[in-house]
Amino acid sequence: CNEATQSWEKALASESVAFLKPQIRLKLGVCFEKLSQWDRAEKMYQDVINETPATLSARTAKKFLFNLKLTKAKASN
Repeated sequence: CNEATQSWEKALASESVAFLKPQIRLKLGVCFEKLSQWDRAEKMYQDVINETPATLSARTAKKFLFNLKLTKAKASN
């Protein structure tokens, strides 16, 4: 996932794929979770929810965010 995050971050910065940003953020969030970079994953999911609230991507991000919070809670115990 390390190499993938670099590629996804470059894509996220490109305006030519602006329409894909919610999906890119979801993919980044998943990779950040796998790398145990939970704060970064949470930010990606929250960005999707905030920027595209009435979309399938936002609903997916809410589910991922819920699961991430469970993971963080388990890790802190």
